Amino acid sequence: MTDIVHEQMQAAINKMYLGLQAQGWKRSVNDNNSCRYRGYDGRKCAIGHLIPDEAYDSKYETCLPSVDGAIHGLLRVSCGLPDIGFPEFSQLREFQRIHDDPSSPIPMEERFTSYAHHLGYTVPSDKKDGE
Repeated sequence: MTDIVHEQMQAAINKMYLGLQAQGWKRSVNDNNSCRYRGYDGRKCAIGHLIPDEAYDSKYETCLPSVDGAIHGLLRVSCGLPDIGFPEFSQLREFQRIHDDPSSPIPMEERFTSYAHHLGYTVPSDKKDGE
């Protein structure tokens, strides 16, 4: 992985973390309790925090394979992650699954942080006061 890809991934992880933290680590869902990029009360899913409001389209809420390609392209073009390839996109998708899974007994923040550390990244809460 190049330094630029690492920097873009770290920036994406920070943005997802801070966005989820700001909404109290609550899931972004619809009436059926299914996760959505955009949900009630302004909530967003993990990857939803990377999608600028002006680039969001409700068609992304479908679960078609073509949507994954569209989201990957959107992240590269509109979200400031031009060097993110499919391996990194798969890692971002795992953060998405962490957000989407309400059945885990481990809190979302802990799973998110653990996965970021597993990949060799930090999260904003790793920083100590004065750093």
